[in-house]
Amino acid sequence: VDLAEKKGMLKKDGNRLALEDFRGSKVWLIFYRYAACPLCAVHLAGLQDLLKKARGAGMAVLLVYESSPADFASSSGGATRALLDGMNVPQISDPDRVLYRSFRTQQSTMAFLRPAVFRGLLRAGLAGFKQGAIRGTFGQLPAHFIVDEQPELVVKWLSDVLAEPLSA
Repeated sequence: VDLAEKKGMLKKDGNRLALEDFRGSKVWLIFYRYAACPLCAVHLAGLQDLLKKARGAGMAVLLVYESSPADFASSSGGATRALLDGMNVPQISDPDRVLYRSFRTQQSTMAFLRPAVFRGLLRAGLAGFKQGAIRGTFGQLPAHFIVDEQPELVVKWLSDVLAEPLSA
């Protein structure tokens, strides 16, 4: 991944930023499907304490979604919106999947058939994360990348399950 090329990422509010803006800091990029995805919300909610520790240690955290800025604005409120707003973390809009392709994230429609997905959907429903309109690639799998200060890719975690929690 040539991180120097990753310029002009569009945030959900329409403003632009680039990985170059974070030179000198470690950056944790987390890729999800779309802003209203209940499985993504469950995954993200499970990371809150770890993300707070990372941010406390000076690491920038960016959430990348296939949602357009308009999709972010129109996504249903409720628990998912409250979670995203409460994170105080930049949410990157990548409806053209430029970053997804650059970082070579994975997709699998078969991943929906795993038991973890059904457990994740149950947890999502109990937590109030409701399924909104699917505005992204159906089988997009979560992915995590940590970029160091240079910026060079130092950690890559590609899930093969839609609802798999990240283990430390």
